[in-house]
Amino acid sequence: MNKNIAVFGGFKNATSTLQLSFNCKKYHDLPFQINQNEFNNFEFIIIPFRKNEQVYPSAFFQDIIVPVYGYSPFSKGSFLSIYINHNEADKKHIILNTNVNDLYDHYIKINWDSHLNLNNKMRLNHINNHYKINLNYDSNDIQVLNTDINNKNRTIICFNCELLNQNFNKIKNIIFKENNNIKLLQSNIGASKWYKNKYSEFITLLKNKINNIEKMDNIEKINNVEKMDNIEKINNIEKMDNIWYAYKNDWHLINNKQIKAKKDVFIKNNKDVHSDELDNNSKKKINANKILTLSNNQNNNKYYIVGI
Repeated sequence: MNKNIAVFGGFKNATSTLQLSFNCKKYHDLPFQINQNEFNNFEFIIIPFRKNEQVYPSAFFQDIIVPVYGYSPFSKGSFLSIYINHNEADKKHIILNTNVNDLYDHYIKINWDSHLNLNNKMRLNHINNHYKINLNYDSNDIQVLNTDINNKNRTIICFNCELLNQNFNKIKNIIFKENNNIKLLQSNIGASKWYKNKYSEFITLLKNKINNIEKMDNIEKINNVEKMDNIEKINNIEKMDNIWYAYKNDWHLINNKQIKAKKDVFIKNNKDVHSDELDNNSKKKINANKILTLSNNQNNNKYYIVGI
């Protein structure tokens, strides 16, 4: 085993493939969460990631018949929970014969962003904040950083594992140099799963739903634009100072005019960009229990619209 290499990645990020290919340890914890005496053995820190919208449906199906995962439809309180004590073969049969629209309806109720082992944007933010580095969630490059951690220089290699096949030789040469016989050994491949056809059907439905939502958002924007008085307001519709977006999961709806913050949260003036990526002029911190007044126009599925 290569004891100076470790893979740190969330679920569904090719960690098993990398562990097998590089003959090293893998962790789903963040690097600073494991025992640091163990961590100090590692010279190369490999951090694979995928975009969250690719991870969430993949994780959903991998764990779909495991009730211990709260997002399984067999978990307590979910729509297939009456079959929670059935055996694995029965559960597989049930999933394969369940209407994919019912699976979608269950899927969209899950707060996927709250799962640290799945949310790669959150994982990279935590790593960046802890080590004072700048790994880019939106990059398709192989990001290589040499940085001091625990009084020793270490090499962090971070990359989008959707591009692993085409980048594998570059990645292995960073670690093992060019004279090596390391091969990419695929593991945990989706095409070999029992649910592959149902998953394909689900992904098609999910993409169609997302496209429809985007079309509705565009219609919403057009309708709003038509109500504006001049071209300047049209060009700045997303940046108006008095329009802010509050993520619904972070707020209690008190009545049809007011919402109350469940915790310390941010509101933002651009709903298409994560608050971590916005400057202080584009977001406002709201303290827990703060009450805000809703705007009259409430036609977004994910966000409340408030006026400040």
